[in-house]
Amino acid sequence: MAEVWVRYFHFLGIIAVGASLVAEHLLLKAELTPKEIQRLARIDAIYGLSALL
Repeated sequence: MAEVWVRYFHFLGIIAVGASLVAEHLLLKAELTPKEIQRLARIDAIYGLSALL
């Protein structure tokens, strides 16, 4: 049963990495407001955490 959970979290991590990369790509632009920078920082943290899965 543990193997099933490992696979499940691994696939969740893969999906989260892809989603966060797409989100960063869509939000990046030449000039960013402080609110947008905070949002990108949160998305980057999600990317980092999901890369560990």
